[in-house]
This record gives sequence, structure tokens and C-alpha cells, in this order.
Amino acid sequence: MDNKVIVFFAYICTLIGIASCSDGSKTSSDSIKPVVSCENEILNVTSLDEKEHNIKIYIEKKEVVNKSYSDVYKASIPTIFKGYGSNYEIALMAISGISTGIALNIKIDDVIDTIVYATIEPLETKKCTSSIRGNCARLISAESNPEQEVNIKKWLFRKNKQLEQYQIDQMKGILAKINSNGTSDYVTNGTIPVLKNFAGVSYQVSSEMKADHYILYASSSDKEIKDFVEEIVANDFELTSKSLGTSMNCYRKMDSDGYKCITLIGINDDWSYNVEPLGLVAIDNTPPRQLSTPSQGINQILLKGNKRVVIPKSKPMIDGMANVSVLDWDGNGLECNVTFNVLFSGDAKSITVVRNKKLCYPGEHRIENKVVNLSDKDSPYMFTYTLHFEGGNNIIPIIVEDYHGNRNEYTINVPARFTRNTPDVQIDNNINVW
Repeated sequence: MDNKVIVFFAYICTLIGIASCSDGSKTSSDSIKPVVSCENEILNVTSLDEKEHNIKIYIEKKEVVNKSYSDVYKASIPTIFKGYGSNYEIALMAISGISTGIALNIKIDDVIDTIVYATIEPLETKKCTSSIRGNCARLISAESNPEQEVNIKKWLFRKNKQLEQYQIDQMKGILAKINSNGTSDYVTNGTIPVLKNFAGVSYQVSSEMKADHYILYASSSDKEIKDFVEEIVANDFELTSKSLGTSMNCYRKMDSDGYKCITLIGINDDWSYNVEPLGLVAIDNTPPRQLSTPSQGINQILLKGNKRVVIPKSKPMIDGMANVSVLDWDGNGLECNVTFNVLFSGDAKSITVVRNKKLCYPGEHRIENKVVNLSDKDSPYMFTYTLHFEGGNNIIPIIVEDYHGNRNEYTINVPARFTRNTPDVQIDNNINVW
């Protein structure tokens, strides 16, 4: 073969070999391709050049992540999927990729383009092993909540998307994982009762929990439980029971109001302990305040073992405010038309203006109370009431009551000044002296 032909053929082969080494991704001469991995539902992107980068992630051409990072970008797959849409849309998409995975298109600095496949494994439905009977809203695990399946089917019906039962079960498990953030969630479908205390209240409890001592405690935080267990251990397990099956009293921190989780605490002789959330109640001994906006209360209670109790949005209001002031008044003192203004919110039920003896003109008014029901009123609300005022300070007693019988009594001061007109006196100086 001619030497020129051999040389030309070798040159062509070299070019083909160089072209075959390219992976088709966009790169630049000064870019070092990062290491991308996806394991155990965690995406890791590690850059090797110690520079700041921008990462964008797409699912079905929809951008779900756009942020800067240095060295390492790390995120859970459920967190990444949350940028896709509603939780139901995420769950429906996720079950379609359980076997093959969902493609995540990852772009770094709009130069490096990589695709990885990710899945979300449904949480397994836990069998409920504990229950409580008594005055409370019973808690169940979120993934076993029957309302969840009903809501999924309603959403699928609106989407005209019919699924098999096993797929609905998968959606339930994925929704539980998306909502949990690594916690075991407990929810209630019942109405949370409002109590003053636990006097005269007992509960029947069943559980597979194994411990040397058992006790019920209502708390708003894990710290309250830990402090309570410390007291129980220090007092040689006083108040505890050796077994379950009989009526149990429930305890709480002294003078503590709010939303409380009734928790079964199992304490062992070696001072170790476990907890199981069973029910929700609300304790309300706080009257409506005169000033400040009422608190919306907590929306979750975190307990030992990554257990989270979700307080429903439909929780009863147990905090309130009602401020009564006098906007204006007019009259001659004997009888004054007084205009009151009421700012209120929360669980404030009614306000009462007390017309006592000092605020009554003898023979004209009788001693009585003006009660205004706020349940069908909007804040602010104004009304007029007739009172007798004297010159100087006039003290008006006010009573505010909430829906749970808590009362706040205070007074408002209305200063008054009256100008009395003296009639002219005519004197006749034409006096005849005889």
C-alpha cells in the first residue's frame, strides 16, 4: 500500500478516536466536572475546584431548584421534589417512577449537564398498637389516617385519574414521607376538648409498650416530659402504675395552659424511658386580655424518638383579647349617651358594661348591666349606652368573658367637665318708701 495512503488513513482514525471520547456534555476548558451521586434518597453534588457554583435541577423541564453553593450541594429527594407542585402531584409523579426512577436534569453554571434518576420509597403503614379512651381527641399515625385515603381519592377524581388500590397505598406512603421531614407524625380527626384541669377525669389506656412503670402526662414539649420523669425518678416512681388496663389519672405542669398532648410514659428501673402520644386536649384558665393580640398557639409538639404531634388547624381558640374604650359622649351629666368601641379577637365571647349606683341618676335609671354578645359581631364594634356622669372622673366597670367561662374585670376612666348656666336675676331698684 502506498505510504501516503497509510499515513492519511492513520490520521483519520486518530480523529475518530478523539471524537468517540466525548460524552456530549457541555464543558469549558477551565471547568472541573463535579462528582454527582444519589443514594438513600440523598442527592450529593461535590465540586472539586473550591469555587462558588450555581445549580439548577429540572423535573420534566420544570425548574425545581435554583441556588448557589460552595464545595458541596446536598439535599433530600423529597425536598427536591417539593418544588414540582402540590404534595398530591409529587406523590402521583413519584409512584410512576418507583421502579425506574424520576429523571433529574442537573445543570451547574449552565455548563455541565447531568441526568440522575431518583425515587421516593413509600413509608410503610405502621400498625396502631396504642389507644386511649376518655375525654380527649385520640391520636393516630399520619400514614394510617383514614381521612388521607378519602382526600387522595377526591383529588384523583378531580384529575380524572383512576388508580389501583396498591397505587393509592403507595401515594399514602409517599405523602407521609413528604410531610414527615424524618419524623413519625401523629394526627387527629376528632374535636379537641377544652378543659380547666384533669380533676375527676380518668383514662383507659392499652399499649404494647413494655416498661416497669407507667404514667400519663399532658405536655406541650419534650422538655416538660423530661423534667417530669426526673421528678418521678427522684421520688421513687411515686404516682406510677406497674401495669396498664386500669383507669389512669393524667398529670400536667402546675398552672400550665395551652394545647397538651396526653402521653403514655413508660419508665424502667434503670431510669430509661419511652413515650407514646395518645390524645390531645386544650387547657384554658386564661381570661381575655385587655391589650395585645392573642397568640395562635403552637402547631406541633415534638417528642422523644422523632415523634411529632400535629395540632390541627381546626383547634379550638383558647386565647383572646377585648379592649373597651369610650369614643365619645354627650349630654348634660344627668343623662349622657356614651359611645363605646370594642376591639376583640380570639375566644372573647362577651363584654359587659356595669351601670352601678354611681352611674345612675336617681329616679331616672336603674342599676343594671349592659351585656354585648360578640359571637355575631365584627371587630371593631361600637354601641351606645346611657349613663349618668358627674363632673370629674367617672369610673366604668367592664367585664370580659370568653367561651370557657374565664372572666377579666377592669375599669375605664372617663373625665367629664360641665358648665352650669346661672339664670339672670332681675332686681327692681324702684322701691317706694312710705
